[in-house]
Amino acid sequence: MSLSDHFINPRYRPLLSPTPGDTLFDSSRIVHIAIKLDETDWDTLRFQKRTVFDVLMPPSCMSAPFARPFTYFPCTVSVDGQAIRNVGVRKKGFLGSLSEIKPALKLRFNKYDCEQHLLGLRSITLNNAQQDPSFLRQPIAYRLFANANLAAPRCNFAHVTVNDRDLGLYVNVESINRQFLRRHYVDVGGNLYEGVLSDFRKCWINTFEAKTNRRTNSRADLWQTEAALSAPDSSVLIEAAARIDIDQFLSYWAMEVLLKHRDGYSAFCNNFYIYHDPISDRFQFLPWGIDGAMGRQPFDQQELESVFASGLLARRLYALPQSRPSYVNRLRQLLNSVWDEKSIISEIDRIEALITPIADPTGSAGLKEEIEGVRQFVLGRRQAITKELSNGAPAWNGSLLDPPCLKVIGELSATFSTEWATAAADPFMSGTGTMQAIIDGAPMQLGPIGVSSGPDGPYCILNIISQLPNGTYAILLVRVLSSNFNSGQTLASDWEIVFGELVQANPITNAVSLIGTFGIGNISFSSAGTQPGTLIAGSLLVQLVR
Repeated sequence: MSLSDHFINPRYRPLLSPTPGDTLFDSSRIVHIAIKLDETDWDTLRFQKRTVFDVLMPPSCMSAPFARPFTYFPCTVSVDGQAIRNVGVRKKGFLGSLSEIKPALKLRFNKYDCEQHLLGLRSITLNNAQQDPSFLRQPIAYRLFANANLAAPRCNFAHVTVNDRDLGLYVNVESINRQFLRRHYVDVGGNLYEGVLSDFRKCWINTFEAKTNRRTNSRADLWQTEAALSAPDSSVLIEAAARIDIDQFLSYWAMEVLLKHRDGYSAFCNNFYIYHDPISDRFQFLPWGIDGAMGRQPFDQQELESVFASGLLARRLYALPQSRPSYVNRLRQLLNSVWDEKSIISEIDRIEALITPIADPTGSAGLKEEIEGVRQFVLGRRQAITKELSNGAPAWNGSLLDPPCLKVIGELSATFSTEWATAAADPFMSGTGTMQAIIDGAPMQLGPIGVSSGPDGPYCILNIISQLPNGTYAILLVRVLSSNFNSGQTLASDWEIVFGELVQANPITNAVSLIGTFGIGNISFSSAGTQPGTLIAGSLLVQLVR
């Protein structure tokens, strides 16, 4: 049996009846979507963005659901030749998936006409797969969640054009909304929340975003769950089980680990939904945003393969001797039932043949290598987990995540002058400049300044260095996207186009410690370029944050 032969077995609906919208998520085909909108609106849409400072700087950080800077624009959408007018389209994404060239999109068919729909669907989500160049992590992972008897979005692919521009392949994902709930729950009147850097802790709970019952929801169910998970070890299981479907969460948690979804709830308190089901009067977890699963996620904050427990619920359950075996047993059960390497590899092969003509028609974009990476993950996952569990459940020594808010610790200004491609040279011989830094209210005592510049993959780097009185060095490392490294440019620090950090380096021990990273500010280039001998000159003024 292949993955395509499995069907979602919902927890509360004994039979999942076919719906007209099933054809839009048929995994054997690619949906063709053509979007037409005013060209000015399109340019406004694709350049809308949020920065890390919008999300993580005080006073708004973690005080409320993260604001969405994206607005809807009217458009006409043709889906497999069926035209629908007066549809709303907006950009979507948090930070890592944002793009000005190929933005992820949300299509809302009932935005301007509350009765309008497409095959019974009010909206769909088009993910640009910027964080998954293989394109297949989402359809594979959502299917595996479904095979574990968990409610999960339907998912396939779409070939998208905007104003006749070919934007290529997108991942077409079922939106999690009240329509989604109708497919999986008998009673859809409960509270649905999206979790983005969210947890059942006082300092995290305000970021849960209500998706249903917005006018009447008091959020009492969230605070009651927070209180339950604050109970002492002797009673926390009873308290938690009154608020959360623990059996369902064990499967959800184990699937996040099996898929190595380190940007999910159990490892990073991110990318998930919870639904307060009125029938059971308990929360259930729903998967979302899994394009970084199956070994792709660039940050690796956990060392263990068989457990992630940075989310409060996972941590409390794993810490208790009476519930830790339940998690380990569920992980083993799903590894032996859902993790069928032969069927998963067969599905990967099928998807590769389906999407390659659109995703990589010339064979030049590295698609084959990305897909092979997923295959190797699938083939190696069982051994990685069983090896770690061979001596029993490993100890979890990780701490609960701290709120990710940034704090302004000072200000930094600098001027610089050097030549291109001097990054490997002695910076004190290759360039000059000035640098002033105030950290926690005190100025740094800086000596003579050296400057160098050169390439670093898709970025241009600028190094400004000064010796400190104790013999260590203060080094300012600035990274600028190569396409923006031009004369006359003034660029805002945003951690995407421009990123910088001030570090202290000990030449004797080779130890390097972070002083601070760029906060809000700008860097200006009076002269810049990547030709040999080009003068690299300018100035910068930024906050330092940590």
